[in-house]
Amino acid sequence: MKFIKSETIKAEVKEKLHIFFESNKVSDSLFYPVFVNCMSKFTFKVFPQKTDLIQIKNKEGILPNDFKKLNVALVCDSYTEVSEKVKTMDTWDVSLVDSNCCINKDDNDNMFSIVQTYPGYALQWYKFDLLKPSKDTRSSCSDGCLNLKSTSLNEIDIRNGKIHTSFDEGLIYIEYLGDLESNYEFDFPDNPTVIEWIKAELIHEIFQTLYYNGESDIERRYRDAKQDVAIKYNNAYSIIKRSEVKEFYNLANKLILRYKKVANLSNPIKW
Repeated sequence: MKFIKSETIKAEVKEKLHIFFESNKVSDSLFYPVFVNCMSKFTFKVFPQKTDLIQIKNKEGILPNDFKKLNVALVCDSYTEVSEKVKTMDTWDVSLVDSNCCINKDDNDNMFSIVQTYPGYALQWYKFDLLKPSKDTRSSCSDGCLNLKSTSLNEIDIRNGKIHTSFDEGLIYIEYLGDLESNYEFDFPDNPTVIEWIKAELIHEIFQTLYYNGESDIERRYRDAKQDVAIKYNNAYSIIKRSEVKEFYNLANKLILRYKKVANLSNPIKW
């Protein structure tokens, strides 16, 4: 699923109703509460799926700031020493404390190895252990989290923005559901019906503010905007709940198929 930034939606609405902003009859402060209200209508099924590498030191590592729910957590278990030239395969990079790491993915965006580069040499991790979440951590896992099936002796605990482990040091690869809000900006599903609803919510808020402030010749447009937003919300709600977005409903099956095919797990999963 693709996403669109709230700033893009806001810019289109401001362009359409620029006269009210240029005359200072309304301001940008109206947008944020509307975006928050719209965001509350979404479930984790439409949250963006992201990846990251976490360096574990002294049995803990820092989670991404936008972390919401865990889909997969794999600790790098076996490696071979390779030439630094392997780094030309990179599709994604991340800088860690004492090395640079990259995730190598196939044409279907599936991770198949991780290369950790040091000065003069590199390690290619090719075998992984599916970490077992503690009981208290299960609430931090998505419904389809693959780790819920783990039988590993290596346990993780997620709390206070960190991932705590039963081992002292290591490298963990995670796939997670990211937050739809960051620095007062939101990511909305890039669907025309959904976007039109959000625009209608913003326009309604603007005309409602103008109407309440006694702006002349605005009542008709306010009533029309109120009716329009109700219609477009119903249309958007059907899109949000539609079963066509099966990839989010069947996350567990998707992850199982992925890692049965491309990952060399050191601990078998009870399928």
